[in-house]
Amino acid sequence: RSFTAKLNIQGPPKTENGIKTDYTYVLRNILPKTTASIVINSNKSQIEDLNEISKSLPNDDELVMAGLKIYSTGKSENTLKRLRETVRFFRIDLKVERQIVRKLFARFPPILALDVENRLKPKVQFYHDYIGLSMERLSKMIVKQPNILGLKENNIKATVEYFKNELNMPIEVVQKILYRQPSLLPSSIDKKFRPSIELLMRPLESGGLGLDNVQLIELIGREPCVLVMNQHRLIEKFATLKKATECSHKDFQSAVIARPNLMLVSMENSALPRLRTLKNKDLLPEDKFMIFKLLSYSRIDFENWLKVQGKRKYKSKE
Repeated sequence: RSFTAKLNIQGPPKTENGIKTDYTYVLRNILPKTTASIVINSNKSQIEDLNEISKSLPNDDELVMAGLKIYSTGKSENTLKRLRETVRFFRIDLKVERQIVRKLFARFPPILALDVENRLKPKVQFYHDYIGLSMERLSKMIVKQPNILGLKENNIKATVEYFKNELNMPIEVVQKILYRQPSLLPSSIDKKFRPSIELLMRPLESGGLGLDNVQLIELIGREPCVLVMNQHRLIEKFATLKKATECSHKDFQSAVIARPNLMLVSMENSALPRLRTLKNKDLLPEDKFMIFKLLSYSRIDFENWLKVQGKRKYKSKE
């Protein structure tokens, strides 16, 4: 039978007239077995008490309480029911691990206000049907970029159509880049995508990369975050890297297409110090593509390469 449990949590459980107010018993044994809702009159001590209660709750009820603490407008009869539906949606429908759901709520609290049946499920189904993304991939995208659940369908369609129609990008590539970089979905076409595309296709002599449409799609497919990077920094990186490696226009263009993660590398803290190290140790390869490969290595891989080459150089001298 439905009922509403009204708790005035003013600290630890109290005993009045021989009857102990046991919040944990109510939350663990009564509410989970009913369609009950809960109204909590909050004060500072409420949060501490809810923290203790949530530690002892079974299964996913602990996540409901975590959401209740985060949800700022939780003084309504339907709050607990809605939160439990939200938890069930992420845990069962999307198969998200419990700890990740907790972090998701903390990172993006507005998600707790979205109705499961009217907002969350239709939006996930839309992504699945319109873009062709699997539920497994959608789940990972949502964990990575939860605000995509709050986007309007028209805006999503505009982004997808831009990639498909204006850039002539195959749907398989669109699926790939949105999965790898879901932050593209809430990004502006005019403020982010078009300036980035213009820079990448701008001639090398003018500070761009001089890509044609086929090369552009190949580059974006390998490193989609290039579409949301700061344009001024990209121009500086192009100029600095090209000058430091003494590359021809053609070699530089080919190297960046092959190793687009170079655009994520810090020039001052990584690329330039590595070039100096290679020169000082007399290990700078003649092959320009090998230089770019080394600059894109992780720190550990680069250090291991130096050790191996250093040993070979030592043995050759012997």
